[in-house]
Amino acid sequence: EAVAVLVEAIHHDVPGASTRPLAPYDDEDCTLEVRMPAGMDRDTGMDLCIRHALAIEDQCGLLILTRVKVAEAAEASA
Repeated sequence: EAVAVLVEAIHHDVPGASTRPLAPYDDEDCTLEVRMPAGMDRDTGMDLCIRHALAIEDQCGLLILTRVKVAEAAEASA
């Protein structure tokens, strides 16, 4: 449920973002790849994801790591 809340928050702020689960690292409860739309600044996307993930951690006690990538222009047009 916490992951669904995080995904919804990310999609609210960045409607063109896509997400997919990844195998968790050592101490995370969940790892999520977040692919931002082409042209979006990666640092802006990372800050947004970290802010939302920290809010989920405060609310639910779950540690969710987000790995942010920006889609290539060719991916966006496919």
